[in-house]
Amino acid sequence: MAEESRTINSLKNVAMNISSQFLLLGLRFLGRTLFIRYLSVEYLGLDGLFSNVLSMLSLADLGITSALNYALYKPIRENDQERIKQLMDFFKKVYLIIAAFVLIMGLALVPFLHLIVNLDNAVPHVRLYYVLMLLSVVMTYLFVYKSALIIASQKEYLVTRITLFTQFLKLLVQIGVLVLWQNFALYLVVQIVIELIDNLIVSRTADKLYPYLKHNDATLEKGERKGILENIKSIFIYRFGGIIMNNTTDIFISVIVGTIYVGYYSNYLLIVNSISSMFNLLFSSLSASIGNKNADSDREGQQNIFNLIFFADQWLVSFCSISFFVLLSPFIRLWLGDKFVMSNFIVFTIALQFFVTGIMSATTMYRNTTGIFKETKYAFLATACLNLILGFTLGKLWGIAGILLAASLARLLTTFWFEPKVLFEKYFKHSSLPFFQAIFKYTMVSLLEGGVIIGLSHLIGVAGISGFIIQIILCLVIVNGGNLLIYRRNPEFRQLLDYLDFLKGFINSKRGLMKRGEEKP
Repeated sequence: MAEESRTINSLKNVAMNISSQFLLLGLRFLGRTLFIRYLSVEYLGLDGLFSNVLSMLSLADLGITSALNYALYKPIRENDQERIKQLMDFFKKVYLIIAAFVLIMGLALVPFLHLIVNLDNAVPHVRLYYVLMLLSVVMTYLFVYKSALIIASQKEYLVTRITLFTQFLKLLVQIGVLVLWQNFALYLVVQIVIELIDNLIVSRTADKLYPYLKHNDATLEKGERKGILENIKSIFIYRFGGIIMNNTTDIFISVIVGTIYVGYYSNYLLIVNSISSMFNLLFSSLSASIGNKNADSDREGQQNIFNLIFFADQWLVSFCSISFFVLLSPFIRLWLGDKFVMSNFIVFTIALQFFVTGIMSATTMYRNTTGIFKETKYAFLATACLNLILGFTLGKLWGIAGILLAASLARLLTTFWFEPKVLFEKYFKHSSLPFFQAIFKYTMVSLLEGGVIIGLSHLIGVAGISGFIIQIILCLVIVNGGNLLIYRRNPEFRQLLDYLDFLKGFINSKRGLMKRGEEKP
């Protein structure tokens, strides 16, 4: 029954997360189009730049949410309400401290904004826009501890449903603001208000699901707090590196190349991040199930699941990476015009960064759910330092492409090989060599498939909407057809097919029971 429950919740989480991203993507494209039309790419650059700066400030939160989820898996599985209440009380206080810290530090940066804003055409009220974005970030910390409980309980689809509603509301109201008033400040005020609404709804939902939280005077003992803080420290060091890796790109671009180019780059990033969000949601939906299953200490079963997830992940990542390189610029040209198209070198580095990060998704998920982040905590710090050095150096040489290439090189030289080595040797008790051999094979296959698509595109001479459609078909057929041909005898492929057949039969059986009234919908 526990295994069946995990399957049901994982399916609900995945289905809700993926479908919600597709629905939101359409509104994001509409909002971005109107943003550029009614404001300007300078405002778009400021939006991207300040988002990165404020994400840097969120280092105060580094490790807290992951440590909370990790601490909650066991008491949730054992229905230990007292322990859950203690954890909720502790993390509530921690998040309030974080919110205050982010607000104070964010305001302290206001006098120095001119050092990173690099615009040829001056934009008024820059400090006001920054403060409004800061308030929006601070708002996210108010009730996040309650959403963490829902997610750790494998009910993330409930949080996603709420987020879907509030994001739709935010995008619709912001679109109205752009059309009626063309006012960036009001656009940001809407973001603050909707963020507050989202937090209040999530809090109310958690109170309904877990009524014992309403009257909570439980507190953690000093020794227990110390243990959790040790986990937070390990993840903090790790995530600090992640913040440096993921949120310095726009700052480098703004300072070295120009703030307006942050806007151009953000159009490509809108598409890539939408797909990345689906990947992140897919793996976060599975992570609670993995975390619960890890508690059963079934290492052999865990490695089988890891191999299956890794195989499915590389298939999706290779398809998306190749599609990004082939389709991003033609899509931008059709959507916004030639003015917003970036060089092939830049597009290649965008696709490469997605591939390098994406193919490690399975390792990342197991790192967080098994606790091996304690062993790997300094590796990503080394990655971050290397990224800063390479980002500045290569950015001076090759501009945006150099900055993006630096991030991929920094990962490849550090965490790309170190994390799997630790996971396999410390957790699975096996050599990591077969894993790296598989990565090499998958990479060669992806390069071959990408080369065939590019060659055929040049041979056919694709252009315009019809050419774009032809390129989509080429990506779909060659990547998936090639993978099917090459991997058809792969054990993970057969296992994946068996698992999909099981899910299909499982879902059909549930539908049959509901139709006969034997099970409540």
